Amino acid sequence: MDSGPFMHTESYRALFKPRHAQLCDYVYKHSRMRTFLHTCGSIYDLIPDLIDAGYDVINPVQTNCRNMDPARLKREFVILDSGDTTLNSDCN
Repeated sequence: MDSGPFMHTESYRALFKPRHAQLCDYVYKHSRMRTFLHTCGSIYDLIPDLIDAGYDVINPVQTNCRNMDPARLKREFVILDSGDTTLNSDCN
């Protein structure tokens, strides 16, 4: 969604974050690989939890969605590549 996450952060924390953390931990313990999560839309509110769960890469960063201002994201998080927003500019 372009206006915010499709679920409340509390729901993500209760339902998905523990399993995401298990998945990331397993990958780190059993390989030298890094974890990569594909997301779409306005995920600003979830980024701290995704990082805390162990994800190394979140892609794409759709800068044409609400709260996804590249300058703000760069100040608050490490952004190496914001992706090509022309590929999916709808965000929905």
